[in-house]
Amino acid sequence: KQWYQRRVRGRNILTQTTSSPPSDSTPNSIYSIPCHDCSSFYIGQTKRPVKTRIKEHESNFYNNSLYNSDGKMKSAPAIHARETGHTMDWNSTSILSSSTSCLSLNLLEQAAIHSLQPPINRTDKVPVLCVD
Repeated sequence: KQWYQRRVRGRNILTQTTSSPPSDSTPNSIYSIPCHDCSSFYIGQTKRPVKTRIKEHESNFYNNSLYNSDGKMKSAPAIHARETGHTMDWNSTSILSSSTSCLSLNLLEQAAIHSLQPPINRTDKVPVLCVD
């Protein structure tokens, strides 16, 4: 098939379901981490298993390691928890979608952020590359 023969509608991109939810060992995923103390949540993307990335977010929080040496944010959920005194509900992280294509991951993440408007995400920058 040619790539243009398969059409995916934007409104359907987040509503496609499978018979069982992906496991937290699933790589190449879009995930959501809720805050335990407010209605805020974070949407992220990883090429590695989701549980690996969640452990990094947790570690950034517990070690107060929030920014790289160049000032780039390491973990928005950890920053939210530190700045507000809230607790992120790491164990309630859910996988919203997965894909083996970097382009699909970026599109899925952008669609999720645009439609769900997670308060913890920085929405002033549009992701361009797969990130971990």
